[in-house]
Amino acid sequence: MDSLFDLVSREITVLMIAMLPAVELRGAVPVGVALGMPLIEAFILSYVGSLLPALPLIYLIRPIVTWAKGSTRWRRFGSWLERRSLRKARRVRNYQAIGLFLFVAIPIPGTGVWTGSMIAGLLGFPVRTALKAIAAGNLVAGLIVTFLTHQLG
Repeated sequence: MDSLFDLVSREITVLMIAMLPAVELRGAVPVGVALGMPLIEAFILSYVGSLLPALPLIYLIRPIVTWAKGSTRWRRFGSWLERRSLRKARRVRNYQAIGLFLFVAIPIPGTGVWTGSMIAGLLGFPVRTALKAIAAGNLVAGLIVTFLTHQLG
């Protein structure tokens, strides 16, 4: 059986990895470099790929959580997702866009585009403001990860 790397180009592979929750840009940049990409190409593809889920998440997280909490089968998941996101949102709520930017800019697990987008959607941030803060924070996180990948690679 062919691996994912044999079936699609390395560029698509990096884009897809960057779109995954928890992995995002932080994992995609080193994978791109490991696949033989130039560092700047791995960074750009990872940055773009990690931002692709942001807009749908901002718009859809509230309806998804509401639906899940009203469903017998998905109630626990919906409640868990809302609790998890809002627990991480405490500091973001106080500082609004700056807080969201800082939250996403710190390249540690649980602080990326996915969680930042869910927080923005659940707190009702204006979409444009949220996207700008998330994109800027992701840029900073990406530059940090790219620098570390270069230094350690």
